[in-house]
Amino acid sequence: MLNRPCWDLIKTAMVDELRLSPADEKEQALSDLRMAALERLWRLMGGYEERGFIEALLLPICERKIQFIKAATTKADLTKNIFNHSAPRYSGGCFHEPKYYIPEEELVQWSMASLKGPLEPEASDRFHKIFAQCFPNRNVEAD
Repeated sequence: MLNRPCWDLIKTAMVDELRLSPADEKEQALSDLRMAALERLWRLMGGYEERGFIEALLLPICERKIQFIKAATTKADLTKNIFNHSAPRYSGGCFHEPKYYIPEEELVQWSMASLKGPLEPEASDRFHKIFAQCFPNRNVEAD
């Protein structure tokens, strides 16, 4: 079961979306896409929770994705772009963050990647940087 704060946020966003009465067919289509995106977010967050990720990571991801979903105005954003897992692009010796970037989600992705084998030095450095950003009072080496 998804942790209570994320469930409450998603449920509230769904109720808010249902309360709105779209003025035309285009707005209704966008509203339907937002509802589908919120349902997809529910499944995504449940998957993260099943993998054992803590609320301190899940709640910010959930909050930001809901903001993105509410503000989205295109089908591509609601069906693809918002759900691209905040994976930065590595080019020219540095990481470039996408439009719908969430540092906590990047940390989740690095954590899952590290379970498959050791991270390359650049990836390990990035993992430590993002960990320090998400948990400024914790030391990744000590945990």
